[in-house]
Amino acid sequence: MIRFGFGLLNAAALTETARNWVTVPKQSICQIEPTKFSPQRISAARPLEIDFEVKGCEGENNVVRFLEHVQLYVTISYTRRGALKINITSPHGTQTTLLSERDQDTSTDGFKNWSFMSVHNWGENPKGLWTIKIMDATGDMDNVGALEDFRLVLHGTSEAPHRMLAGPRVYDENYNTVQNERSEKRQSLESLDRQQAMVESNKLLAKHDAYDQQDPLDEMNSIPATDSHWFRLLARLNGNWLQ
Repeated sequence: MIRFGFGLLNAAALTETARNWVTVPKQSICQIEPTKFSPQRISAARPLEIDFEVKGCEGENNVVRFLEHVQLYVTISYTRRGALKINITSPHGTQTTLLSERDQDTSTDGFKNWSFMSVHNWGENPKGLWTIKIMDATGDMDNVGALEDFRLVLHGTSEAPHRMLAGPRVYDENYNTVQNERSEKRQSLESLDRQQAMVESNKLLAKHDAYDQQDPLDEMNSIPATDSHWFRLLARLNGNWLQ
């Protein structure tokens, strides 16, 4: 075991995992661009919401059926860039905040082909209806602008990653527990030691109880008469008489 500041690393388990590691399938990149898109107005009084259908480049060589991450490229003009908030919702209902409002961002430059990325949709199938929502979170009615262009880029694989073939991961209290032959043997020995200690303890308790119930005269006849024995026996007899 190698000790680090953040915990223990099981070098044997790491090596074994590396030997049997299965890489992810070949990556595919699918780009979705709107057709005949015209600029859409944005203001504090009028949030913009756009729905668009995605097929994940199905039927093409770059089809994506299992997402790794998504990128949303936007070109937006706005009087106060920091007032804007951008959310995106996947066909599975996963809602992701790509951009939050920022009080200190007073730029009037907007966003020019700006990329926002998220891994929130990891493992999802991108096929279906996506929703982009752009809003002014400040409520300042003087702010105004427009979404001039956008495109969604999907990064993923056409085949299911190896880890997904066995079903979803279960993140319980035992998820990070590392077991190997050495740790199992140690735990088995510790358990055996505890059992043996319990047996010895029970034997001593039984012997002590039997000793307390023995009559002093019987003990006098059964134990060889040595000086130390006589001193112990007389002290015990004396104690019994005093009770």
